[in-house]
Amino acid sequence: MPYFVFQDTPLDEGIVEVLDNVMHAGKPILVCAIGGPYTKRMAKQIEQTGIPVFSTVDEWVAAAEALYLHGKNLGFSTHQ
Repeated sequence: MPYFVFQDTPLDEGIVEVLDNVMHAGKPILVCAIGGPYTKRMAKQIEQTGIPVFSTVDEWVAAAEALYLHGKNLGFSTHQ
């Protein structure tokens, strides 16, 4: 899963469209957004596309684990 930090990389609002396109290509996406006003604004924009955004690492890890286990139960390989 990709990991990025809004403050440390030159990400702008364009990332919302990129994530939306990836999600509509059938790839699951989970986002963890921790930060100040800019990060909260970006998180809101991402959520509006239907991508889940978590506000703590613990929540994000739990969601990632659930997604992994669901895929495993469906018979998906973890090495695709």
